[in-house]
Amino acid sequence: CNIMNLKTLFKIKRELLQIYKSPQGRKALEFESLAKQLGRYKDNRGKEPTYTRERDPALAPPLSIPNHGDLKIGTARSIVNTLLNDVDEWEIYLKVNEDND
Repeated sequence: CNIMNLKTLFKIKRELLQIYKSPQGRKALEFESLAKQLGRYKDNRGKEPTYTRERDPALAPPLSIPNHGDLKIGTARSIVNTLLNDVDEWEIYLKVNEDND
């Protein structure tokens, strides 16, 4: 996992907000890439591919990313919301640890 910083985080957040505005025709691969950038890894559980995060920042709920064709708009937005929560958690984590350095 590459080192997360505020600049990288801002780029991911901007991309997620863009997807949220225009969620139609999105593929699972796009979300899987963003989930991995945010420190999630593929976990073998459930019917759909699931991504979890074990380390910094605090444990986030598992995220399922269906992998069949274009995602429905509601599904895409739901995934974006979960990943934006990850971004918020990272921001808090980085700011707290920045203060400790």
